[in-house]
Amino acid sequence: MPRVEHLIAPFLAAALLCACDSAKENSAPKAAAAAKTSDKKPEPKADAKPADAEPAAKPEGAEPEKAEAPKEAKAPEKPRVEFPALPTDAVELKLETMGGQFKVAKGTKLGMNINGWQSVEGADGFAMVIRESFDEMDAIKKEIGEVEYVVEEPDTLVYKKDAGFGFVAIVEAKGPEELEGEADRRFECRAGSSKEWVLSKKPKHFPRETVDLMVATCRSLEIMQYED
Repeated sequence: MPRVEHLIAPFLAAALLCACDSAKENSAPKAAAAAKTSDKKPEPKADAKPADAEPAAKPEGAEPEKAEAPKEAKAPEKPRVEFPALPTDAVELKLETMGGQFKVAKGTKLGMNINGWQSVEGADGFAMVIRESFDEMDAIKKEIGEVEYVVEEPDTLVYKKDAGFGFVAIVEAKGPEELEGEADRRFECRAGSSKEWVLSKKPKHFPRETVDLMVATCRSLEIMQYED
């Protein structure tokens, strides 16, 4: 009698072959579908707002937007006039009554003090006056009268008159910061026409180089430093 295994073996082999063929047939459509899916390119998303879309209408009565006015370009600042430097051997001179001090050429000294104006005199016709002042340049110009200005700055005037020159200069001298302005001084220097009513003399005008030296001297004014 033949063994059972020999009888069943052919049937098992046939069943396994049928199962493999069925699995191949079922997987083939799925693979093809997957391939089609991967080849398909994604469609670009539509913009939320088209480029040519019209802006939203403004409610009635709303004011139209004002175009921003172009900013005006600032005019470049005019360079400050430079005056010749003081001599290298300049010495310090103190104005005790005004709480100031400044550099002067050797031989320059203090003269009379008339109505708060301190006269300062030196070599080669150097002669100017100084006071502590709050005058404005516009008022000073009216005092001087009609002249030809060769230097006209907010704090300095040099003018030509009667074949000579005169000047006015304002110096804002700052005291120590800890005093918060209590020690600040405003000095005014003059020479020329403005001296007439100060010294009761005929106004004298000077060579330009002398006036330039007086302006440089005036600009060296500062708050007097007290020695300990």
